Amino acid sequence: MHIQTAVVLAGGQGQRLRPAVADRPKPLADIAGRPFLTHLLDFWIEQGIRRFVLAVGYRWEMIVGQLGDDYRGARIDYAIESTPLGTGGGLLRALQQLERDDYPVFVMNGDTLFAVDASAMLAAHRKRQADLTLACRRQPAGARFGALVLDATDRIFQFNTGSAVEDGWINGGVYLLEHPLVDIPQQPVSLEQELIPGWLAMGRAVWAFRSEAFFIDIGVPDDYQQARRLLPQRPWATRPARPCL
Repeated sequence: MHIQTAVVLAGGQGQRLRPAVADRPKPLADIAGRPFLTHLLDFWIEQGIRRFVLAVGYRWEMIVGQLGDDYRGARIDYAIESTPLGTGGGLLRALQQLERDDYPVFVMNGDTLFAVDASAMLAAHRKRQADLTLACRRQPAGARFGALVLDATDRIFQFNTGSAVEDGWINGGVYLLEHPLVDIPQQPVSLEQELIPGWLAMGRAVWAFRSEAFFIDIGVPDDYQQARRLLPQRPWATRPARPCL
């Protein structure tokens, strides 16, 4: 893999997780004595990432104090939101620190670890000449995640974020983004609820990369407790990432 830069969206308040983690921003939720965010960075460093731009907002000083400007040899930069900008606005602030040669760039949620095969995802992205590739995973019925609607070639033509799904494919919170897609408005905006549906409406080439790799989201207390049990075992090492063919 030749991509060395990733953007991590870590600016949210994590209100749903507040009952379990009240004293810190969600990416710093404790997992086996260290922040969830470091487990996430560990995985991506193993995938070849050498620079992270963290889009931070709520209690950002704690994240900067925890990581500084270097983590395990990877450079850490920060895009700080003085007021909440949403995932889309935070992404724009982070992308302003990149050069054209940094694209395509990986973008990921700071409260989710989806252990995709980054090299395979990049290969699929380039083969399809995609504007945006979204890593997705199969989700059993009754999940709290919204479903994607794909055509026979895995091009995404409908992106839902609030509906229950029945054995569908869901957004895994990992993206590959090309430079031409960074026309993001300078205002609070959601990547998932506004930008991606808008790009689809414009006819942008948005594709799914299906994967059965390890996935965990710490957005609610039950899932956070599951992450506390699983992540210390480094489950991505025992369950190799592979695309769904």
